[in-house]
Formats: sequence, C-alpha cells, structure tokens
Amino acid sequence: MARVAVLLLIIGGLVLWKLSPLTLFTTNEELAHVSGVPVRKYQYLFVILLALTVATSIRLLGIILVTSLLVIPAATARNISHTLRQQILISTFVGLLGGLLGTVLAYYFDIPCGPAIVVTCIALFLISLMLGRWSINRSAGSR
Repeated sequence: MARVAVLLLIIGGLVLWKLSPLTLFTTNEELAHVSGVPVRKYQYLFVILLALTVATSIRLLGIILVTSLLVIPAATARNISHTLRQQILISTFVGLLGGLLGTVLAYYFDIPCGPAIVVTCIALFLISLMLGRWSINRSAGSR
C-alpha cells in the first residue's frame, strides 16, 4: 500500500511539474510541436503515466471503479471550471469527495463500497450539470 501511495504521488508530481507542456500537447499537438515542445517525448510520458496510474489503481480498486473515477470527476469538473488548473483541482476534490461519501454511505446502508462510490460520483456529476446550466443561464440573463 505504501508503494502504491508513493508511486501515485510521483505520478501526480510529474504531471504538475510538466503541466504546461502536457496541457499544450493534449489540446493542440501541432501548436505544441511548433512551440518547441518535444511532442513524441510527451506522448510517451502521458501514456506511461496513465498506464501506471490505471495499473496501480486496478490492483486496489477494480476496473469499474477505476474507470469511473477517471471519467466522472473529470466530466464533473469540466461542467463548472473555467481553466485547466481549476479543472484539475475540482476533479481531484470530486474524486476524493465521491470516494469518501460513497464509503460512508456503503457503511451506513450496508451496501458494497464500489457501487456506492460510483453512484455518489454520478450524483456529484448531475449536480455539476445543474450548476453549469444555472451559471450559463445566469450569465446570459445579465447581458
């Protein structure tokens, strides 16, 4: 367990350390190449980091939970964030909150933990959809 935590901290640190070139590379590969970013190197780095994260997490959580924790928090954050940095922070918070609330709900209702976490993350996603639409409607009304 300690090895997994250290590995995930290293992966998170690498992503934060190389955030600008990774952002440029993932949004516009041609622009990254023209800007001098070694695109091929970052392609390999991105795939290796993603593979290590998934492989490490699957051992702990299982494939369905890992897949949902990769997709749902990111989609949730995208609905309510304005910058990539906000999206990363909100996504991390949503994943942690979904995991914590799902575990607590699983304990109190005596249900399996994995599905409770997924359902909690989906509920947070639906809330973000409503907040995102409310924000759009509110900004459109003020024009």
